Amino acid sequence: MTEERSTYKGVFPDAADMLEGSPAAVHVGCGDAKKIWHLPETLLKSKSEFFTKALEGGFTEGISKIITLPEENPDIFKYFVEWLYIGDDQLVVPDSDTFVCLWTLGDRLVCPLLQDGMMCDLIACHSDYYMGEGTLKQIYDGSTRGSKLRQFAVDQCLFDVRKRYAQGNEKLWSYSRFVKDNEDFAQQLAEATILLGDGNPRDPLHDKSPYLLNPPPCTSKMRYTSDHGMPPYLLAFIWDACAPGSKLHKFALDQCVIYARMGGFDAPNKEAIIRFAEEHEDFAKAYVAVSITNGHRERRDLLQDLGDYSSIAKPNE
Repeated sequence: MTEERSTYKGVFPDAADMLEGSPAAVHVGCGDAKKIWHLPETLLKSKSEFFTKALEGGFTEGISKIITLPEENPDIFKYFVEWLYIGDDQLVVPDSDTFVCLWTLGDRLVCPLLQDGMMCDLIACHSDYYMGEGTLKQIYDGSTRGSKLRQFAVDQCLFDVRKRYAQGNEKLWSYSRFVKDNEDFAQQLAEATILLGDGNPRDPLHDKSPYLLNPPPCTSKMRYTSDHGMPPYLLAFIWDACAPGSKLHKFALDQCVIYARMGGFDAPNKEAIIRFAEEHEDFAKAYVAVSITNGHRERRDLLQDLGDYSSIAKPNE
């Protein structure tokens, strides 16, 4: 049995309050493989409803400050510990199966922030690569019918079968084999196929919100500019009112680059934005830099990843 002690205190000054107070000992696994982490009680409670109830509910764990998780895998739990301190943006895991394991761990620990972070990573992972039979098995073994995780698996399968790969492609074999092996997957896939009819399947990468427990809010303004382009008056207001390098500046730049590439601006708006670039050298330079960075890749849809603009996305607008 090995004992792990936290060495991350002070990494994020804004989270200093979460690292104060007495630690709780979390025993994970059993036998020789068991590991013990001493973690700040406030930090655990800030991320997980399971730990909040265990440490505050008048149970034995709340008195002893010892929580035992014999059924959990220490090799997976260590990533949860890292995530507590550094978040999912900097967390490095070896493969998509680990994303699935962390999502299901978050489900048991009632930790939706972990689940949503791992879901975004899982979606990104399979945006370029099909879902293997082993990953599908992990998803269905570790989740229940109606879960966001299973919904993603079915939608990704439908998208791959109808849009990404030609019929008979060997990359689709994992889906056909799993349909035969898992009755729940077969039934859910059949239901989704019937509901879809002749329509286009959802691309999970294009819209992650159906698979997130707490999807980021999207303002009506962002949805409007996604459909119609950036109005010159709005661009002028954003550029003059906001600080250089702000999330709102980034949003305006990305939107202008997108619509210029796809020919989405009508003539008057295009001329107005050209004049704006001529009058605002900083905008012109930033626009060129973004265009060069993007190269000739497919246009980016701003609704695909609202996290980049989260500081401007407010609910009920």
